[in-house]
Amino acid sequence: MKTNEQLEKYAELKAEFQKLLNYHESSFRDIDAKAKYWLTVTLPSFIAICGYLTKQVNTLPLAMLVGGSALAACLLISTWCFTAVMLSVRVESGILAPTSRKVEDIDYFLKSPKSWLELSQDQANEMLHAVAINENQNARKSRWLRRGEVSLFFAAPTAACIGGCAAFLYTAACPSRFTTTGLVAGTSAGAAIGISTTAIVIFGHFIIRKSKKPKEA
Repeated sequence: MKTNEQLEKYAELKAEFQKLLNYHESSFRDIDAKAKYWLTVTLPSFIAICGYLTKQVNTLPLAMLVGGSALAACLLISTWCFTAVMLSVRVESGILAPTSRKVEDIDYFLKSPKSWLELSQDQANEMLHAVAINENQNARKSRWLRRGEVSLFFAAPTAACIGGCAAFLYTAACPSRFTTTGLVAGTSAGAAIGISTTAIVIFGHFIIRKSKKPKEA
């Protein structure tokens, strides 16, 4: 293959690689936008529930205290997951630039078609390297977003129901005076139920998703 033909082929390859880089950049923005949106739901809700529980702790039934504490624990985990999505991650551009940032350093590549072909090869390698890094970062952000959504949509209502029902059954079977020890125990039990339920739901969700993936031939 002649040098000019190789240059044309590399130009086509770089155009395809650029599409991947643009896709990942767009995906980063979309994932961050979703995480920001859900943070506006989970963080204020967590603060509001904690404030309400703290203010009304002496008058709340045990079922509401345990259920509310379980819900607050799930919202805290959801907030943590959505915050992890927002952590600073550099989007690789795939652009090859001289180390010294001087125009003189690119004179070598302008001398002949072969030297320009060498530059095209280096640019293609840099773009592929950037694509690989962005794929990994995109997958990481997607995992954290999915964990936050699962804990918010599935774990939170489940934990609240389990906590409330468990406390209701306990008070029905073992009626006792609502003492300070009972408040601490109820709050701790609710938090434990919320954390445990979230862990089980997230783990189970990803196990199911993994099992549904088609196996490679």
